[in-house]
Amino acid sequence: KLEQVEKELLRAAQILKEPKVAASIMNPYVKRSVKVKSLSDMTAKEKFSPLTSNLINLLAENGRLSSTPGVISAFSTMMSVHRGEVPCSVTTASPLDEATLTELKTVLKSFLSKGQILKLEVKVGL
Repeated sequence: KLEQVEKELLRAAQILKEPKVAASIMNPYVKRSVKVKSLSDMTAKEKFSPLTSNLINLLAENGRLSSTPGVISAFSTMMSVHRGEVPCSVTTASPLDEATLTELKTVLKSFLSKGQILKLEVKVGL
């Protein structure tokens, strides 16, 4: 269930970023009841689970739609921890070659406990 809710929340985030949807949902002049109805229709159309639908409707009913990206991000972070993923971000001045990248992964994995998974993100630039 948790994985399903995570996928649905990520899909909801994509939908809420669409220009037409964002313009109507985030518009302060649109009545809250209209927003709730629109989001309820959207969750039904997308066949979201009751857990996801209830969360989105709760945010809409309480005027907290602007908090939706933060809620989704926090849930994704909790799911990542639940799966044993350890995020690691490395910034380099120049791109790493395959040998260096492999060595970096090996060294970083040596710090992990059993069952943990390394989620490495390599950025270039300072």
